[in-house]
Amino acid sequence: MEKKFLQLTFIFVIFFLTSNCFSQRKGYVAISGGPSFPTGDFTDINSYAPAKTGYNFSIMFNKTEWDNIGFSSMIFGQIIPVDVESILGVTNTLTSGTSVDVTIDADDWIFGGLMAGGYGSFPMSSSSVNIEALLMIGGLYTKFPGFTVTASSGSNSESASTTGSSAYSFAYMIVGGINFAANEKVCLLFDLSYLGSTPEYENLSVTSVTINTTTVSQTVGTYNLSFGVGLIL
Repeated sequence: MEKKFLQLTFIFVIFFLTSNCFSQRKGYVAISGGPSFPTGDFTDINSYAPAKTGYNFSIMFNKTEWDNIGFSSMIFGQIIPVDVESILGVTNTLTSGTSVDVTIDADDWIFGGLMAGGYGSFPMSSSSVNIEALLMIGGLYTKFPGFTVTASSGSNSESASTTGSSAYSFAYMIVGGINFAANEKVCLLFDLSYLGSTPEYENLSVTSVTINTTTVSQTVGTYNLSFGVGLIL
């Protein structure tokens, strides 16, 4: 059921991408990027791999169809590091007074997705500045980071590691921002967005540590600041 749902979601998004690209109505295509700030359970030190500030990048197409309302589609990616410093801080507190040295080597969280949805563009008093709002849904690919934890004391050491996993899940994105038309062909963008999803990772390959379940569910949420440039079509 989940695979069928995701397939339908991707077909839905691709439909919007192709219909937008061949539309005769005015719109713009933009490239954006900026920092991503994990929030909520995604930063919880008790989660499997708490996240810290990373960055995002996207290619987006927006166009209006009925006055100020239209459609939006986006291809995006995010790279979010694991918050190794916080994990080490907790570990060092637990081992305080002992001669145990703990090190952590972790990969990054990797996100990628296709989104489509509604788009609103509302001009301010200056005709060159628009307030924009987007609400999109789509499919999200995430890669759970592999990591290795090593504890050493003198000449003795023990380690636990996982090769990570990947998952596809439903996701949503809420976007608000400003569009400034520099001239007839170029616009500048400033956006604030929120991405949310709850992927499930199956069959994590773990050594030296017993995990009671083969399926790990991790809620992910990020606030994203994006700065971009667009070509008005």
